[in-house]
Amino acid sequence: MDANTESSQGSSVLRTLLVAVPAAAVTAFAVQWWGASLQQSATDELNKNVLSVMLPDWADSSKLAADYKDANQDLVADTPTDEAKLQSPETLVFSYIAEEGDESDQTTEADGWGALATAVGDATGLPVKVRAYEQVNDQLEAMRTGELHILGLGTGAAPLAVNTAGYVPLCTMANADGEVGYKMLLVAAADAGIKDLADIKGSKVVFVRPTSNSGFKAALVQLYNDAGLLPERDYEWSFSMSHEGSMKDVVAGRARVAPVASDILAKMLEQGDIDEAEYTILYESEAFPPAVIGCAHDLPAEMVDQIRTALVGLDWAGTDLEQRFGPTGSVKFVAVDYKDDWAVIRRIDDAMRNLSE
Repeated sequence: MDANTESSQGSSVLRTLLVAVPAAAVTAFAVQWWGASLQQSATDELNKNVLSVMLPDWADSSKLAADYKDANQDLVADTPTDEAKLQSPETLVFSYIAEEGDESDQTTEADGWGALATAVGDATGLPVKVRAYEQVNDQLEAMRTGELHILGLGTGAAPLAVNTAGYVPLCTMANADGEVGYKMLLVAAADAGIKDLADIKGSKVVFVRPTSNSGFKAALVQLYNDAGLLPERDYEWSFSMSHEGSMKDVVAGRARVAPVASDILAKMLEQGDIDEAEYTILYESEAFPPAVIGCAHDLPAEMVDQIRTALVGLDWAGTDLEQRFGPTGSVKFVAVDYKDDWAVIRRIDDAMRNLSE
């Protein structure tokens, strides 16, 4: 091989290398980018799947079901104009916030509503029976089928009940000045070393239940909006099914962080169930409307008015209601306007739907 041939071949190899090396680099970059893209897509899909598991099937129920009419646009189902569609119960059935527990727990829960049952019974002329349920969905199905007439719900479950079960919010609990509301608190175990929301990454968060506003929905949205944290990707999660259960999990070390309602936390402190030294507060929200009591939309309008008037005019002094809600600062019922009073809750629900899309 002569020098010219060697020179020519060397130049050819050099040209090949000059082309091949950048091409290889581009290919490597493309593979890396594609892999990262696939990983991000998989992560996004995982987050959606996790959220879909955490959110109930009815999470997109943002408007009144087609079965209901809303002529006055107050966002609540109207009383049917066709009298044939009205209920005429011989006994009114009342239930309060669903809570898991054994049969003895449910009996105790049912026995705590004597003053309410008596007031409503006197106003309507009908006997009132108190029934306990373990699941919100069971309560709503019972209301849809006419088995349940008056229902107390947690704040976050009200929009679902209104839109899917024809629930009509009537009143809520208030203090002596007529003020209502509670706050969502994100609390951490005192020894967790968690100082702000960003520190929650890598920890376990215990929520209450999917329908809970302060115990789940508001907290999930706040963790994402404020710290960019999503369940599974950034923290472990579980449901305790009660605010009290969540606080006990944090204190016992079964979880590091929990969102809880401020009024329930105050009640636990008042009763000595927990000590302030056992936890720290990481975040405090704006005020939300508290639990609500309402009735089925297809009760006669006169009966609905009787129930509302009986509740708002009920004197709690010396009753089981005072014993139940007194530690939270509530002393009476006041009327509510669902359209205005639950606007902030509906915005949180919209944010939840956006997270799961």
